Amino acid sequence: MRSKVRYAGGAPRPMIEVHVRASEPNTFQQQSEAAKQQIQGLLTSNGVNGFSVEILDPDRVLVRSIFPLPPNNIVIRAFEGVSQSIVNNLSQRLANKWTSVCLFKVGPTLEQSSYSVFVTVKPGTVSDWQTLQAQTQNIMDAELRRLGNPNVVGTVRADFVPGGSSEGAQPTPKVAPAPPMKRSRDTSEEGPVSNGREDDDPVHQPRGELVDGV
Repeated sequence: MRSKVRYAGGAPRPMIEVHVRASEPNTFQQQSEAAKQQIQGLLTSNGVNGFSVEILDPDRVLVRSIFPLPPNNIVIRAFEGVSQSIVNNLSQRLANKWTSVCLFKVGPTLEQSSYSVFVTVKPGTVSDWQTLQAQTQNIMDAELRRLGNPNVVGTVRADFVPGGSSEGAQPTPKVAPAPPMKRSRDTSEEGPVSNGREDDDPVHQPRGELVDGV
């Protein structure tokens, strides 16, 4: 059981989260909605009110974590070589709407993770995310080729997620140092890498699915 937080206009709500393995993905949504109603009915009949119910298939819902990379990793070397180019492109396309950029491995587990240029942007930012993603990936791929590592070309994606800076700050473009620390574009404050969950860290952008408003 956990609480939903930061929902518009309300305090955190208690929630029951049920994890299942969906044998029939095509009918999972319909079946899960029916099961949610049954669980909520059971709670209500026993005098338990005010709970949300969510039924998730862990293999099909995105709950990702970010993992730091060692400084001698070849992709870190490439990122450090082109970080200013990435910053310049972000600033040109997003102005002061982006808040930090760093390189991590991102995925549900370390074994299932992949390289990502991880960019946080101010919530509500609107942009052509698909084009910006492709531009960022092309910058990284070109540097990986230059460094003589064609086997890694195409393995680095870009993720744009909401989060990051204090309202009203005047950001100065900065790129995060190599993990395990990351730096905000608005301040020089550093902090440790954290695991991403939907409720407490914005590592929740669906893989390969970009939207017009973040």
